[in-house]
Amino acid sequence: MSVLTEYVIGDTDTYFDTNDTDSSEVLLRDSWLNNEDDGYRHELATLLRLLRSYAVENAEYFGGGVVGSSGDRLCTSCCQLIDHLDSGVVSGVDTLLQAAPMFDYSRLQPGSGYRSMVTVVHKCCLHLLTLVRYIRVNRESYLFRAEHYSRELEAYVTVLGQLRACLYYLQKLVLYCMNGSLFPDEDTLSPEDYHTAQYLMKEVESLCQEAFYGRCLGFQVYYSHLPQ
Repeated sequence: MSVLTEYVIGDTDTYFDTNDTDSSEVLLRDSWLNNEDDGYRHELATLLRLLRSYAVENAEYFGGGVVGSSGDRLCTSCCQLIDHLDSGVVSGVDTLLQAAPMFDYSRLQPGSGYRSMVTVVHKCCLHLLTLVRYIRVNRESYLFRAEHYSRELEAYVTVLGQLRACLYYLQKLVLYCMNGSLFPDEDTLSPEDYHTAQYLMKEVESLCQEAFYGRCLGFQVYYSHLPQ
């Protein structure tokens, strides 16, 4: 279990040259990498389930009209968070994790743009879990700063919404990436497919980036000192 998961609750490549490697050793390495990917997928699934659970509890609590306008904003943000998880984030993360091994640098060095995207979503959800759990524990306290945490939650839910959009486009783009290339190759695609792939990349670049500044600036490196 990684340090990230302990904080919350407390891969393969087609280019690897096996000519000089004993087949049993290759199978052992493949098994280990698959176990690593399966373990990480399990970690993320656990994180997302916990995040959704706390969001549901908070939405129900603040939906009762408590804490005034700040409570309404907290309820709205929690509902939006649940929608992002159910309608794109959970399925998108799982799809990219399944595709990621096809684009890894090597069998023993799993790393690709798809894994990087999942890591950014992971860290955003980790921060959101910290927020909704704090809100759940302290929401009835006299010292609970509802206005501050409503703004904080709104900001990070907006970021997750933009990441959900990125996941949507990447799930489509991966269908046009051949032979382990992170980018569509004009020589291997039909003109129509290549045009579609280019359109998808431009759409990603046109997504609003404002959400990643202000309160959320640098969130993706907040836990970078923790080993994964």
